[in-house]
Amino acid sequence: MTHLTLDTQDAGVWAGLAPYLSLSDIQALASTCKLMNKTLDKLDVLWQPFLNQLHTIDETISVKPKQGQTIKAAFIAGLEKVRTRQLAEISYLHEKYRYNIFAHCPHINNIYLEQALNLSDVVAISAELDAINSAIITNRIEQTKNAGENDLRLEHKGITRFPKALLDNPAHAAFWRDLQSLRLQDNFLQTLPSNIGNNLQALLALFCENNQLTTLPESIGKLQALQVLFCDNNQLTTLPESIGNLQVLQGLGCNNNQLTTLPESIGNLQMLIHLRCDNNQLTALPESIGKVQALQNLWCYDNQLTALPESIGKLQALHKLWCYDNQLTALPESIGNLQVTVWLRCYNNQLTVLPAALKDKFGEEWVRKILSSQRPIDNQPGNPPVEDNAPTVLHKRQLDTDRHKAKRQRISQREINALRVDERWQPEDGKRHSKGKQSAAKRQK
Repeated sequence: MTHLTLDTQDAGVWAGLAPYLSLSDIQALASTCKLMNKTLDKLDVLWQPFLNQLHTIDETISVKPKQGQTIKAAFIAGLEKVRTRQLAEISYLHEKYRYNIFAHCPHINNIYLEQALNLSDVVAISAELDAINSAIITNRIEQTKNAGENDLRLEHKGITRFPKALLDNPAHAAFWRDLQSLRLQDNFLQTLPSNIGNNLQALLALFCENNQLTTLPESIGKLQALQVLFCDNNQLTTLPESIGNLQVLQGLGCNNNQLTTLPESIGNLQMLIHLRCDNNQLTALPESIGKVQALQNLWCYDNQLTALPESIGKLQALHKLWCYDNQLTALPESIGNLQVTVWLRCYNNQLTVLPAALKDKFGEEWVRKILSSQRPIDNQPGNPPVEDNAPTVLHKRQLDTDRHKAKRQRISQREINALRVDERWQPEDGKRHSKGKQSAAKRQK
């Protein structure tokens, strides 16, 4: 601060900016205020370039403040968010690679994890983190090119970010154009590049589960060839509306996140077969879900659902509907219209009565078991869950098949491979029941 020529009464104001801005930035602000003969609190617009700069290194930081928020307040909140994310990245990389990964990163090497970083610091550190991750990803791109493959496997590679510049690099243009599978699971990604939908027009499968994602970019809706999207086990609070543009999507896994809603546009996914949205914080499913006529498996258990949409009765291809461990007080009458439901699991809710059509279809004994397995209204522990598989025609056919296993023909390798893909959608019993119990206990508190 010794280089600043300031009135004594303003010195404290400028000194208070040191945790956020570099000395040169503070000098520039002071000069502008002096030139305009106004105090800084009267010139909130001067903080806009700093907020814009934050956005360039972290696109989840909005360039517009929230309603009722000053630009300065938005900048300070954004800077704290970027700081926290960067320190988490550095800690993760240090744990994964130790000090070798930071050999050519002077700014990272010169900080302590407890140190407050100003804007210039986070910009420099962001550049170093970009370089580290770009090197890891580029190395894997070259290996994939040399092998003549179109499946980029970056799982378990210890990456903390996917720099958008890699997708715009002309040297990799043909590679991105032909890529069919992108595996990003089991890393420490907090965001995906905002331009991910611009160049991957042949992409069939995107795996980004087991990361730290809080949002998905809107451009993901441009992946017109995408058939499978796994984003489970992250920290997602919303899904972009653009997800409804994925016209050939067959499998969507967004379980084990923090979702409170699903976008209405999900009704546009006419080819969707599997939807896993269990273990979230959903209070309702979109009414548009009834338009997804290809849907066969819907896992929405362990949420906070109080009702199911009436349109669910239109899902005539539905084979599995698992909605246990919620707060359902009734099932829609339309559920009796489902023709081929093999598994209807609705225990551990707050159901006191079931639609008459279910009684006619499955019998009084099945209804009695379901109602006896409900959680009381006062949220006290109820009876243990029962196996509430609805004895439909398809279920009986499966039983008949099991009785005649010796007569079945040999399964082809193609069928085995298909089964392996399908197994990915099956919840693991141990994890499912354990997590369900934990969530139920959490709600009781």
